[in-house]
Amino acid sequence: MLGLLRRRGFEVARSEDEAHIIVVNTCSFISSAKQESLDTILGLSKMKTDGACEKLVVTGCLPQNFRGENMHEALPEVDRFLGTGEFAKIADVIDDLYGGELVLPPVGDPEATFEAFSQRERSGPLYTSFLKIAEGCNRTCSFCIIPQLRGAQRSRSMKDIIAEAVRLGSEGCREINLIAQDLTSYGEDLPGRPKLAELLRELVQVDGIEWIRLMYNYPDKFTPELVDLLGSEKKIVKYLDMPIQHADDTVLKHMRRNTREKVIRDLMTRLRRDIPGLVLRTTFITGFPGETDEQFEKLVDFVEEYEFDRMGAFAYSKEDNTPAGQMDGQVAEGVKKKRLARLMRVQQRIARDRSKALVGKTLNVLVEGPHPESEHLLAGRTEGMAPGITATRSRTSAASSSPAGSFR
Repeated sequence: MLGLLRRRGFEVARSEDEAHIIVVNTCSFISSAKQESLDTILGLSKMKTDGACEKLVVTGCLPQNFRGENMHEALPEVDRFLGTGEFAKIADVIDDLYGGELVLPPVGDPEATFEAFSQRERSGPLYTSFLKIAEGCNRTCSFCIIPQLRGAQRSRSMKDIIAEAVRLGSEGCREINLIAQDLTSYGEDLPGRPKLAELLRELVQVDGIEWIRLMYNYPDKFTPELVDLLGSEKKIVKYLDMPIQHADDTVLKHMRRNTREKVIRDLMTRLRRDIPGLVLRTTFITGFPGETDEQFEKLVDFVEEYEFDRMGAFAYSKEDNTPAGQMDGQVAEGVKKKRLARLMRVQQRIARDRSKALVGKTLNVLVEGPHPESEHLLAGRTEGMAPGITATRSRTSAASSSPAGSFR
């Protein structure tokens, strides 16, 4: 959207209070994300009286989630809503708003696919970039509304992805992080059904790119071929993000995860055995409907056994229009949070021990620039550290003499 607006002649403001147009791109995955989006919208709407704001546009998952409701009555401060598949309309919509259009069309279906990214404007540092290879999801996890928000899976062509990677490499990007709602199902919807492994073999040939990171992989489709590539290709970093969600077969079945404990255990064992130094990241849900004390203890034992380097956990969030939200056996909020706290205490000890084991070792580091606390230090990440994702607002960038993006 930034790129499309820039090409239409709009400029990015330095701050919200200077902006004539504010675009809020929202999340709506779980209740806390909805609330954060609403709080942000209402907070920025004050810029219409306290700042220079003339038009407020809300895009993304929140409008998509509530597309059947009258959002204009609920949020009269907003001039226009656009869903997840309507990002390409952003410049036309703003032109229409200034042209006096009074029609407020409904949010459309989430059917668009990112193609070519020829207009993409990167808001982060030049040396690293996320590269989306598919949009949407064909899975039916009982707790998740992503297919409703993002639609069915729509993979980008290999040619299109490679073209973007080549462009990123030529611009100074050294790390690309492959993302999709379901990375391991890439290509299943394309002619010839190309696989993720085929795409990776092409990406490792791209000049300039030094690190390729795989984000959001499902265990049931992480093939032996992918394990071999992860272990043998130098450009594919020894880091794997694989949300598992639980370790008990009954809970996994109720979650509709299409996998079972043995499949997960077999894969974890092979990954640890065949790829020394692999950094494993995962996520789990505590307090899923029907989860018993015994099933939770099984999850704790699983985490202690496999010692994940990075782990996130979430108390189950009951979402409307999901099968899990209608299930019997909803777990009390206090129990969900108590289990979450205990699981994270276990993980904190594991993460501390694994971090201590790195002391004294020499590691390859992507330098990100001067350390924020001292001009005499540099900050950087090892390949076992994915770039952080934070809530960002449009900002300007300036040239720097720091060695950001170099390897040490």
